[in-house]
Amino acid sequence: KWQRDRGKRQRPSEAAGGVSTRTVLKAQFDSNARERLLAAGLFPPPPADVSTPLTFAVECVHAPICIGGRYVKLARDMPQTPWWLEGSRHGVASVQERIEAVLIRAYKGSSTSFHASGREDMDVRMLGGGRPFV
Repeated sequence: KWQRDRGKRQRPSEAAGGVSTRTVLKAQFDSNARERLLAAGLFPPPPADVSTPLTFAVECVHAPICIGGRYVKLARDMPQTPWWLEGSRHGVASVQERIEAVLIRAYKGSSTSFHASGREDMDVRMLGGGRPFV
């Protein structure tokens, strides 16, 4: 409720249980700010002296990116995925490694997961509309 004094609107009466914004702001700049804010039932302001340093960690993550397409394999000595047999690598860089290298560089990624629709032997070419991959 507002009180009238000499025809002017005044702040709510503290006796009636109201605390105006002006009172709160004024109390923050007084030397007795803490006591006045506590008496008004408001949260106390932060302490003037902080003895314990604040420590925290921030971790930024984002949702995975899903990219799909089709590849055509014209070389007969290129496997679909890296092919190791008895500790020896067979063929040159695989289709998977070539596609992953481009995507990691373009998206500044750290790892990928390659899934092709179907398999083919290393000495088989993939022609036509290409093999789908994600």
